[in-house]
Amino acid sequence: HKRVGNDHFANGFTSYKNRIDTLTYDVTTQLTAGKNTLQAMLAKGWYAGRQGWSGQLGIFGNDPALLLQLEIQYADGTSTTIVSDESWEATWNGPILASSLYDGEIYDARKTIDGWQPVKADANLGAARLAPKPFAPVREERTLASKQITEPRAGHFVFDLGQNMVGWARIKVPAEKDKTITLHFSEMLNPDGTPYTAAYRSAKSTDTVTAAQTGTLEWEPHFTFHGFRYVELTGLPEGVKPQLDWVTGVVLHTDLEQTGQFVSSNAKLNQLQSNITWGQRGNFLDIPTDCPQRDERQGWTGDAQVFCGTSMFNYNAHAFWKSWLTTMRDDQLPDGDIPFVIPHTVMAGGCPGWIDAATVIPWEIYVRTGDLDMLADNYSM
Repeated sequence: HKRVGNDHFANGFTSYKNRIDTLTYDVTTQLTAGKNTLQAMLAKGWYAGRQGWSGQLGIFGNDPALLLQLEIQYADGTSTTIVSDESWEATWNGPILASSLYDGEIYDARKTIDGWQPVKADANLGAARLAPKPFAPVREERTLASKQITEPRAGHFVFDLGQNMVGWARIKVPAEKDKTITLHFSEMLNPDGTPYTAAYRSAKSTDTVTAAQTGTLEWEPHFTFHGFRYVELTGLPEGVKPQLDWVTGVVLHTDLEQTGQFVSSNAKLNQLQSNITWGQRGNFLDIPTDCPQRDERQGWTGDAQVFCGTSMFNYNAHAFWKSWLTTMRDDQLPDGDIPFVIPHTVMAGGCPGWIDAATVIPWEIYVRTGDLDMLADNYSM
């Protein structure tokens, strides 16, 4: 198996009933002579997973779905298109037992993928527009090495990455057959050195992986992300001495080009700029979010309008904002009100300081880019 592309959380977070972004990949080099198999893994994600602190499910739909076509151009000029129709097969059986954005992933390496059954095919997409994704998807941008390990309680090893980040942990650890290793994530520590997670509210922010055999276990999750600096590992074999390279932080965010930087002779100002940039990395995960760690992670309009100008200094976020404003127009309420969060998931109409984003953000982008379309496209909103 070879993964297609290097994008995560495809195809992104939009107002799914109005617009679904599409992604296109060239897979020519991945085809081999003879038999080829095309597989996709689906998760509930933003579409069917729980949203917000109320834990609401099914805001957009209840079951994840796949829409795919493989276009083959032959050397003789002919072509074939293979589409995701009723001839496909699917299964619920596999090593990923659960995976959600707030709670983390449960992975059992002993489970095999089997029990294939015919899919339920539905040609009706509803009113949603299909449009090419207009900005870069979420990708792995860098990795962070662990800086320090502590053991606040026996068998509880806390790895410090030295930097608050968003993404997940890639582990390479000794494991015992049939034993489960648990990863807890936190941005801060309690006074006793254990992970502080009270601010995460109902988000479990926990990954578990059960080993299929005794030896070195290499693993990272697939459909979740965490906001963290510290990773606590439990369930390791007794008597092991942990090493720094057992845990690596994988930094994930929308793959934007960094265009601005600020450096001064003042260490505190430099640290402030570093904090701002890391804050943008952590909260630009397909939409501009308020936070990346608790049971929220929503596109709050007030937070976005305050940060918009700064974001354009640090990164070329022009297309990112253009797309999010399209979602804002999609989700504008019939009376003209703008929901507190975009895409519209947890709260209805906003108030001054929030709904102003419909005016402030197009203007901020126009001032920095000269793009008159930003004003024209959003004028009626």
